[in-house]
Amino acid sequence: MEVADAGGLVPLLDVLGWGSPQDEVEGRLQRIADHPDYTGWVAVEAGRVVGFATGQLNWMVQVHEPVAELVGLAVLPEGEGSGAGSRLLAAFEAWVVDAGAQRLKVTSGGHRPLAHGFYERRGYRRTGVRFHKTIGSA
Repeated sequence: MEVADAGGLVPLLDVLGWGSPQDEVEGRLQRIADHPDYTGWVAVEAGRVVGFATGQLNWMVQVHEPVAELVGLAVLPEGEGSGAGSRLLAAFEAWVVDAGAQRLKVTSGGHRPLAHGFYERRGYRRTGVRFHKTIGSA
C-alpha cells in the first residue's frame, strides 16, 4: 500500500463505514508510511484497487511477543468471492509470522455478518465483545 493508492481506498473505506475524502486518506497513508509496526496491502484487478488490508503490531505487557492486529480489510462488493480477501488475509498472516507475533486479532463491525463468517471459515474465533467510545469531535 502506498500514498498513491488513496483514491482506490476511498470506496473501500465507505464499505467499512469510514467514509473519508481522498486528501484525508492521503494524509493518513503518509503518516503511517514509515511506521515500523504498521503496514498495508492492496488487491488490484484489471488496474483497479478492489481491496485492501492493514496490519499493526501491538506491544503488550501481558505477553513477550507482539500481538498482530488486522486493523482493516475490505473488498469492493463486486470483488467479493474473487479471492481478493483471502489473498489479503494471507499477506497479513505471512507478515505476522515474519514479525514474530504468535497471536492475531481482528475486529469486525457488528453490521458486517458476512465478514464474520469469512474470518470464522479461516480459523478465527469469537473471543469477546468490543466497546467503543468517541471522545471530542468525531
